[in-house]
Amino acid sequence: MNYDYKNIWRISAPIIVSMILTQLIGITDVIYLGRVGTTALGAAGLGSTYFFAFFVLVEKFGRYTVDCGGCFCNSGRHNYW
Repeated sequence: MNYDYKNIWRISAPIIVSMILTQLIGITDVIYLGRVGTTALGAAGLGSTYFFAFFVLVEKFGRYTVDCGGCFCNSGRHNYW
């Protein structure tokens, strides 16, 4: 594969857009819940932290157990599908 800047930007652009949109959702939560009260804003912040931690754990363990059987070898010899 050719590793030039055009290919790197082409691959990373959807990830960058996704991260920006995720931050915009957080900003929107703060704007709307800030008007409701500090308790609601704190609860939303705490809930989003737990959700993010859960998502990271599920994504990490799900990727290695399904894709490669947990061996971390990245050889492509393990085709379970």
